[in-house]
Amino acid sequence: MYSYTDYYNNALAFSKALLHIGFHPKDAVGIIGFNSPEYHFALHGTWMADGVTAGIYTTNNELACCYVLKHSEAVVCVCQSGKQLTKILSIRESLPLLKAIVVYWADEELPAVKDDAFARLYKWEDFLKLGASVPDAQVDAAIAGTQPGSCATLIYTSGTTGDPKGVMCSHDACTYNARAIVSTIGLQGNERVVGYLPLNHVAAQYVDAMIFLCHPITVYMAAPDALRGTLTATMKKAKPTVFVAVPRVYEKMMDGVVATGAKNSGLKKRIAAWARRVGYRTAMTRQYGCTFKKPWLYGLAKKLVFDKVRQGLGLDEWARGKEVTRRCRTLVVSAAPVTEETLRFFAAFDMPIYDLLGQSEATAPVATCSPVEQRWKVVASITDDA
Repeated sequence: MYSYTDYYNNALAFSKALLHIGFHPKDAVGIIGFNSPEYHFALHGTWMADGVTAGIYTTNNELACCYVLKHSEAVVCVCQSGKQLTKILSIRESLPLLKAIVVYWADEELPAVKDDAFARLYKWEDFLKLGASVPDAQVDAAIAGTQPGSCATLIYTSGTTGDPKGVMCSHDACTYNARAIVSTIGLQGNERVVGYLPLNHVAAQYVDAMIFLCHPITVYMAAPDALRGTLTATMKKAKPTVFVAVPRVYEKMMDGVVATGAKNSGLKKRIAAWARRVGYRTAMTRQYGCTFKKPWLYGLAKKLVFDKVRQGLGLDEWARGKEVTRRCRTLVVSAAPVTEETLRFFAAFDMPIYDLLGQSEATAPVATCSPVEQRWKVVASITDDA
């Protein structure tokens, strides 16, 4: 667990290490690996040193990794141990600008590399120690020299149909959009999110690594195999109040609920069907009604069905001792079109999903339905027979 102070101190240590090895303003740091505290510290430490970050998809092959590191003119590469490190080492000699390869999650000794003119290899902890003698004032000077309109992060496409394309996102665009997301979604108090989407993607950078700069958020890191089955376990532990996902994640959650419901008896199935009709009317009234009033017997449907579904997905209320906080109230979908079936399914359990539309070229968010105004989805063709 890291507090805001811990986070700052680790990012500061990374920025000092960069300055120690001769990092200059607007130099780039490439990052490849699964979400981790070290990934976060590398992002913010680079920005504190007036540098530019360049995230790389973990699914990229060696050629695509080499292209991104060359195109961004990265002088440091932060990478996860194992398969990602193997890829970077295989292209090390093709990257003459690279000074250091910093490896996190390195439980074992790093492989031996030649002591030549190419990038040196460091464990994360050893790299941070390099900056111990760098004064805070040097980092403060780098921060003061950062221009609002200068590039903060390069967002690269996956490169499946050609060379990855890099999008320059400036500091002022990032901070503006982070604040806009806070106000548009209507974040309240200390929100909780689960970090599992790849941090090289612009949506994940905003949700996991930028919004908390202007609003208190606790980020729970999911396991590397989150999308292969462990995400729900993390959500049950974290109890996120805001959940952002691509359509496929919601579809898998829907499949899980359907599979569980199929095991119920005839009576339970009829109760669930009745509750879904109540939930769907609630969602429709909330969206289209001039004044919102929950349908009769909504409380019973919530107790018998809605709360149990939320609990199974990790979207229910969070309790620690006598402290009980609110349940997940904002579900957001982005990155691809979501099906009407998915929207109707979650609406039937009174869990509206809000569309967040955008593109990397526009520094991510462009438009969204507003949870504040409860205008969650405009689909006139949806009927009332969920």
